[in-house]
Amino acid sequence: MSAAKRISEDYFLNTRPFEPISLLSVRTDDNYYARVLHAETGHYNHPTGKRLKPHSHNVYHLKLVTSGKGRFLIDNELYPTERGKLFLVGPDQPHCFMNASGESTVYSEVSFEFINNNSEQIVLPFHALLSLWLNQHCSPVVSLQASDELHDAVQSGIESIIEQGEHDSQLLQVNILAKIMFALYKQAFRHQSSLHIEPIERACYYLQRNYAQKITLEQLANVAHLTPNYLSRYFKKKYGMTPINYLLKLRIDAACAILETTEDSLKYVSNRVGFTDHYYFSRVFKKLKGIPPGAYREKMRTP
Repeated sequence: MSAAKRISEDYFLNTRPFEPISLLSVRTDDNYYARVLHAETGHYNHPTGKRLKPHSHNVYHLKLVTSGKGRFLIDNELYPTERGKLFLVGPDQPHCFMNASGESTVYSEVSFEFINNNSEQIVLPFHALLSLWLNQHCSPVVSLQASDELHDAVQSGIESIIEQGEHDSQLLQVNILAKIMFALYKQAFRHQSSLHIEPIERACYYLQRNYAQKITLEQLANVAHLTPNYLSRYFKKKYGMTPINYLLKLRIDAACAILETTEDSLKYVSNRVGFTDHYYFSRVFKKLKGIPPGAYREKMRTP
């Protein structure tokens, strides 16, 4: 049955200055601290009747469908929605609800970022962020059917975040977010840590966590306990590109997110995502995106 109307929507929007709270933080090249940006419950999503253009943000979303049925598009994959469906959206992941005629959904959501003292955001995929925080392996997951326990934990957690927003308590909000993240890990990811991780997947995971560092094929082969030739051959078979090309893609994707949201110089951006030569960065960027990084920034900011 479709959701007939909006039901008791509550909303929180964080307009306070950033305060580093170490309770929920990760470290790569710097310390990044969680900051809740907004939360809401009872958001009604009406029938679209047509294909909408997906949008993306430089933040993380946790969306819980609480009633109704429809469709949700993420990374060009269309997922059916129903009560208990949970979607994990990371930075720069295109997404949107796409409800057909007669379909509608009601959902709850919390949006957050991880930011350092220089107001720089981390742009890892959702599963890689969770891996970094817990120091546990987490394979990519963008959608899952929440158990009743997880559904209640997420829904009540979002409601509590909104309540604490009214009391201006960012510390308690981050504490609640940490509990939601851990509840999510227990259902969706914890069993992965006890499974054997294939060497090729281990290499891919290492690249995702360390893309901004200097990485050689030999170094990556040592991580996977394989020879460089074997790693290259089977990595390409599994992921459609060589380890080095995958590394370049990770760096350019991260650079895109920075270009869209900051005024940092191209040289600074190239260094931040792992390039030591910003001329080489520009060449690789144009090869993968079709335009130079400066032109990309202008294009993404043109209304």
